[in-house]
Order: sequence, then structure tokens, then C-alpha cells
Amino acid sequence: MKKLLAIVLLLTAHISVAQQVPKIENFASGLKAHGTSYSAFSGKNKLWEIHAKKIESTQEKAKASGITGTLYSTGKPRYYMKSPVAFINVATNDIFFPEGVILHGKQGEEVTVSTLTWRAKEKKFYGAKGVVMVHLNTKVQGDRMVLDQTMKDIRIKGHVKAEVKP
Repeated sequence: MKKLLAIVLLLTAHISVAQQVPKIENFASGLKAHGTSYSAFSGKNKLWEIHAKKIESTQEKAKASGITGTLYSTGKPRYYMKSPVAFINVATNDIFFPEGVILHGKQGEEVTVSTLTWRAKEKKFYGAKGVVMVHLNTKVQGDRMVLDQTMKDIRIKGHVKAEVKP
């Protein structure tokens, strides 16, 4: 039990857990929990928060599934996100979403990206393997994207195409 508590404390020390202690299921291959939230901050400003229906963790990494979340701009929600799975590097706090992410913006925009990575040290999201952004009558496509900690501007790069419908 002490070893389990140490793993939970290690996990919460590296990644800010925003909710109560999750329901714990099985300890045979590491920590398994349901209903966990993770947040990243810059000073007192929350940058993002994700909620996972299920998480499996060792001391080095965690796999979270059933992801929903919010990306913040100056403390206010800017994008809502959804993804089937994420892998968290507990040592660096980097998060990799390998199976696609959908972002819904507060101004009606929708961004779909094939893979997304949060680099904690840089405080930036990097998208790759195809990005599509749709807003009103405009569709922008590209190979990759960058979204910094302000969460205000998505920069789409590589073979960028734009289509505007009347």
C-alpha cells in the first residue's frame, strides 16, 4: 500500500491532478485509475486541462483514454478538445495524442489534427500528419500546426491550402 501511495504521489507531483483521488482498479502492472484530470499552468494561469475516463500508469509513463479537455487563453476557455487516447511522459510532462484530436473553438472554429504533442518545456502544442481547420465558410489544410501557450493563434504549416466558399 505504501508503494502504491508513493506512485500516486509521484504522479501528482509531476502532473497537476485537479480533481479528487480517482477510483483505483488494479495494481499488478502499475497504477490504473478512472476519472482523472490533469492540468498545466504558467504561473497562476491554467494553460490546459484534460479529463481521462481511464488511466494506466507506471513511474515513467501513463496511458490515458477517453480524453476530453479545455485549452485556456488568459485563464478563459478557448478550445474544447476530444481524443481517444494520450500518452503522458511523467518525467517531462509531455503528452502525445497519437490517434487524432478535435478542437472546438469558442468562435465556432473546428480543428482536426491527426497527432498532437504538448511539449511542456516549450509550453506549445505541435500537430502533425495533417491538420484541417474549418471556420464559417473557410477551410484551411496543412501538414502540421503550432499552438503556443496563449492558445490564440493556430499556425498551420507545410503544403497549406485554403478554400473559401461563398
